[in-house]
Amino acid sequence: MTAGQWQPPRRSAAVAPLGGDSLAAHAATAVHEELDSAGFAALEALLPDVAGVGPLCDAFADSADLLVLIGGLSADDSMDVAGALSQFTDTLLPGLQAIIFDSARRHGANHVLFTAPWVGWVGTTLAIALPADEAVAASVMSEILPLYAALLDQRDNGTVPGGPSGGFGSRGGSRGSSRGWGGPQRGQSQDKGADNDQPGGASILQMPRPVTPDDEGDA
Repeated sequence: MTAGQWQPPRRSAAVAPLGGDSLAAHAATAVHEELDSAGFAALEALLPDVAGVGPLCDAFADSADLLVLIGGLSADDSMDVAGALSQFTDTLLPGLQAIIFDSARRHGANHVLFTAPWVGWVGTTLAIALPADEAVAASVMSEILPLYAALLDQRDNGTVPGGPSGGFGSRGGSRGSSRGWGGPQRGQSQDKGADNDQPGGASILQMPRPVTPDDEGDA
């Protein structure tokens, strides 16, 4: 294969709007457009209700690069999607949560009360819960995707500071063993170290990503 024939790897993402929510469906369309522009191959999934969060995590964790859940974040919504996602998340990424709130304010949604969004690692998949707001969803993805794609490129090229898995944050054990985990031992201790101990702090560009078995084998 010549250099001219080489094609960059196409990233994968699953987009799951909350069923029966027309606003979530519109936001999902905007997310698909941003994913396509960033070079991600997107698969449409369905989040029928809050009980569907777990099966979606099981289906796409460690296989898709990104899982986007849309809807169920209104303050008066009985569908607590963010809360459900938190039960399957290994590591929370508060820096990305801040992007969601900032995007909402920039698009005049500061008068809308959202429950706290949830962004973090489910296995080696970045999972994010977005509000059912088309402008906010598009803005959030347009900011996150270039950073995440750059991080994935660093991982694949072995250029992350400290080696192939140096910037992704080691996670012991299998993803299955962390089901239902609610304590700080793995996620908070390493996140705090990344935020406070590393020179310059762990920027959003340095989002810690758990090492995979392949990463450990290459180290």
